[in-house]
Amino acid sequence: MIIRVSGQFAQIMRLWMERYTIDSPSLGARVAALADRESLPIEQWRALLAEARELSQLPHTGLQIGSQVSLRHLGVLGYLVLN
Repeated sequence: MIIRVSGQFAQIMRLWMERYTIDSPSLGARVAALADRESLPIEQWRALLAEARELSQLPHTGLQIGSQVSLRHLGVLGYLVLN
């Protein structure tokens, strides 16, 4: 069984990269390519997180990425809550 995460996670990482000015064309290109997918394998997500943590050298990378989540990232449920 392959565990997958929402493609929204890649969009959230892209927001984090913009906010914290993480300048990595390689990581940015991979994240952008995944942002439009419905889902991605968790192994791929974990590899992106590890690379982001290494590049940023920030102490709480996971929390910082998670802080970028908003209701619009929750699909239909988020839409219903907003309206």
